[in-house]
Amino acid sequence: MGNAITKESRDIVDSFNLEGLFKSRGAGATEITLIHKIEPGKGAEVRKVLEGIADSELEDTLWASEEIHFLRVFTIDDDSRLVFITNFSGSVSDYLSDFLVHMPDHLDLLWGNCTGYPEKGARDFKAFMEF
Repeated sequence: MGNAITKESRDIVDSFNLEGLFKSRGAGATEITLIHKIEPGKGAEVRKVLEGIADSELEDTLWASEEIHFLRVFTIDDDSRLVFITNFSGSVSDYLSDFLVHMPDHLDLLWGNCTGYPEKGARDFKAFMEF
């Protein structure tokens, strides 16, 4: 991802005080697991998005990051829930800010069909973080 994180995005992410919510596994590694309900009838769309990520520019971008050690996104329960699992180095605030600033369209594709996703998507940093 690599580009500078804006003060606006960092301030919004920091306002949620997330550092204590996620488990650190020594040497600065942190893991996050998120599970969101997919809107009824939208599971096939989510699966199509996930299949499109494989061998794409997005996948290449994610694995070019030295901070990400592990990242997996998949559906469960007959495509009714989206699971996001990651393990990374550095702070939670930097990690999430980087996604919000540099990949909002991809976040919208991944979570846009989930219950409660913000109307303006990931570009509305505060609403995305509340989601």
